[in-house]
Amino acid sequence: ARVVGGYAMVCDKTGLRLASCDSNGDSVEASGISEDSKRAIATKEPIIKMSKRAEGAYVVYIPITSDCCLVLNNEATSQKSMKLMTEVKRLQHTRYNIHDIIGQSEAVRKTISEAKRVAHSNSTILLVGETGTGKEMFAQAIHNAGHSEGKPFVAINCGALPASLIESYLFGYLEGAFTGARKGGMPGSFEQAEGGTIFLDEISEMDFNLQSKLLRVLQEKEVTRLGSSTPIPVNARVISATNRNLKERVLEKKSREDLYYRLDVIRLNIPPLREREGDVALLAEYFMRKYCASLGKAAKRISPKALEALRQYNWPGNVRELENAIEYAVNVLSYTENEIALAHLPQQVAFNTNAVQRLTREKLDACNRTLD
Repeated sequence: ARVVGGYAMVCDKTGLRLASCDSNGDSVEASGISEDSKRAIATKEPIIKMSKRAEGAYVVYIPITSDCCLVLNNEATSQKSMKLMTEVKRLQHTRYNIHDIIGQSEAVRKTISEAKRVAHSNSTILLVGETGTGKEMFAQAIHNAGHSEGKPFVAINCGALPASLIESYLFGYLEGAFTGARKGGMPGSFEQAEGGTIFLDEISEMDFNLQSKLLRVLQEKEVTRLGSSTPIPVNARVISATNRNLKERVLEKKSREDLYYRLDVIRLNIPPLREREGDVALLAEYFMRKYCASLGKAAKRISPKALEALRQYNWPGNVRELENAIEYAVNVLSYTENEIALAHLPQQVAFNTNAVQRLTREKLDACNRTLD
């Protein structure tokens, strides 16, 4: 147990757990039947499986004799590694890497492949996708997959702050540049992201007058702080994101055409969830495990009817809405239930299935009424 960094256990040929100890040599509770131990003894072959209790950990079932099986688990080591990785990501100001993007559909695999291909480029990247598709996750993944890994990642939401604040955040200011300016001034996001990446989310919402200043920064690779006339060279890759059609915004005179072409050097279209065939179930099961672990619930699966409802729903809020739906389902689960059922899902998802709609139509037809 000390060597593998977890626990060691002995089971008999019926799978009965006889004894168990942790990596400190202390005995731990050993009860119940291990079907995998029975199978390992019966086949005389070791079995290796992913642990259900700790992400990234493995369980090994090794038949020792015809009626004895040794079970080893490296949960403790795995948890330490995961904690270290989380800390490293936090220090990099990012949380996501390419392997954190979950999906097996052709649409998302194509986008991941494109993201890897452009990760080492210094050119500006425009991420286009609906709300909730994971544009910032892709931005962070691109940052960590390229030469900027380990360097600053600075994110600015252009739609969340007024133009005056965004300008000071982006370009910085000198002491006394305006009322309330911090003593000593403050470097802007472009300076803070030196050598790394600056992520401009909701770029379509940026004030029209501010767009010309951003264009100059992109062209000249230098910023001028508010209250100063001295340009400061900057070296940060720009990744921007939008859920709108920037070309239409240009035609409506709400976005500058020259800035549009400067931002849209490399475009990545992030597919909506409804176009990611097969990914709904995969993501739902991932979120189920995530929230069961954090909320202390025991769910191990999603019922076929609930999965069918999840697949049939259109997901206008995309992955973010799916995550919220599963978080809701796990919250309403009792601590003794081990399956997410149709009744646990939010109403707008649960009552969207073909079966429910057909039953509703039949009842209305019987009353000579329609859904109109």
